[in-house]
Amino acid sequence: MIPLLSFSLFASSLGEKLDYLFQKRKTLSQQFVKATSDLDSYISGDYYGFFPYEGNYLDVTLSLQIKGNEVKIKPSMKARIDLPKTKKKMQLILTEHDEEITHQDIQQEYGEKRKKYGTLLGIKYFLKNRLFASTSFSAGVKLGSPVDFYTRAKLIKTVKLNRDWQMIGEQKFYLFSHRGFQSFTTLNFDKKIDKDFMFRVSNNLIYKNKEDSFEIAHSLMLFHHLTKQDDFIYSATVAGLSKNLNKSTPKVSTYEFKTVYRHTMSNKWLYFDIIPAVNWDREHHFKPNYSLNLNISVIFGKYDIY
Repeated sequence: MIPLLSFSLFASSLGEKLDYLFQKRKTLSQQFVKATSDLDSYISGDYYGFFPYEGNYLDVTLSLQIKGNEVKIKPSMKARIDLPKTKKKMQLILTEHDEEITHQDIQQEYGEKRKKYGTLLGIKYFLKNRLFASTSFSAGVKLGSPVDFYTRAKLIKTVKLNRDWQMIGEQKFYLFSHRGFQSFTTLNFDKKIDKDFMFRVSNNLIYKNKEDSFEIAHSLMLFHHLTKQDDFIYSATVAGLSKNLNKSTPKVSTYEFKTVYRHTMSNKWLYFDIIPAVNWDREHHFKPNYSLNLNISVIFGKYDIY
């Protein structure tokens, strides 16, 4: 009887604490919504009305990274703040890789690859044209050591090849104050198998002028939408690297197999990632290296507008 009573009291106490945390998150989320609307009014000079944008969000993630005998806990944040009063031409970004990677975009790669590019904080301006699906220019700062100011031009082109296949090309040109010129090129071929499966052939090129390096990666990816709350990605990647483009061609540097499992809670603002992977890289004489990433993420703003 006493253990049962103790458990009931513990469950009641835990429930009260969770309710407090959930309410606190909602309060902070609504404050974030208000702040983004005020910022939109300030930048646009239009102070008429309260005009929050439902796509704005702040995503806070805590990652447990296990690789061999090494264990790391890594917090991170990313955010997107559209400014609709600027006629939807401007956007603020805070991201560890690219602002298009959102909490629902399971059709992107996750895990350690994101941290190669650092955290970008900047403002983005959109241009409309008929040739590209999206054209934008960005300026800001790349956080890290050393701090680096950057400007960027980005072009996206989508081509419908037939009923099942489409091609998505993305070109980004960066000019950093410290790291110099860099170019990121992506060419994806997507095939929708049915409502739950999609297949992708992904090709990526990265050129860094200061290091005179050239990286190339090819991936085969299968996206599985299991339920409304559960998604999987299965990917196999081969990557090559040339550290001196003028003297050598890229050599295979890494082979990798990865699975991403994501579960989104019914409230939509809380989700979990489980990412097991194995890779073989030249630096370790192509011996298998196993890793596991466990992520928990909380979203502010997106689901608390009204």
